Amino acid sequence: MEAAKINKVKRVVVTSSVVSIFTQNKPKTFYDHSDWSDEGAGDFYSQSKTQAERAAWDYISELPEEEKFEVATVNPGLIVGPSLVTGQFSSADVIKMFMMKEIPFCPKTKMPITDVRDCAEAHFKALTVPEAANKRFIMCSDTIWMSQAGVFLKEKYGKDYDIPTGDMPKCVAWVGSFFKAELNMTLKTWNVDYKLDASQTQNVLGIQFTEVKKSFHEMAESLIASGYIPDKRK
Repeated sequence: MEAAKINKVKRVVVTSSVVSIFTQNKPKTFYDHSDWSDEGAGDFYSQSKTQAERAAWDYISELPEEEKFEVATVNPGLIVGPSLVTGQFSSADVIKMFMMKEIPFCPKTKMPITDVRDCAEAHFKALTVPEAANKRFIMCSDTIWMSQAGVFLKEKYGKDYDIPTGDMPKCVAWVGSFFKAELNMTLKTWNVDYKLDASQTQNVLGIQFTEVKKSFHEMAESLIASGYIPDKRK
């Protein structure tokens, strides 16, 4: 941000995350671009994304008027869709977890989903659309239950892959939370049916979200093609 100020940059687009919006000590069922995660809530990743985005907005607000420049933030969820990455990354691990049945059941929690192509388009438009200045953009086409992700994948790959689609009993997640920190976080949003309002993204940036099922299918296909997921198809 300091470099942008020194070089008189007109606008900066910050890649944030929806975890800076909905990670709250008392989860709600509806969030929009005006919501902020609670300080200290969530895991270290959630806290870091929230603090980083707040720092960007605070930096601008504290500048003298003649030194201010425009900022826009793009706040994606779990990024899925066709992948060009051949190494390990977290979104691929989620898909692999389903395809290789690394968990027998699906935690009863929702995931905010973003197609990688929509996310790229949002970054470009956040930089170029005049009305995008000084706004936050929720890049989430939908929030889906983890079991629904399993259903999407099983629909196309179920003949060759044993993909979990059933809900995990909460008692199992509770016991597992003593050994896996991510399950401890999951328990805080267990069975919370929340939505994220991306209308500002659609109205200002003109983003038409990709169908979630398509994103999951194309990501799985690309991960199989790259060898990240073993090809079990006959």
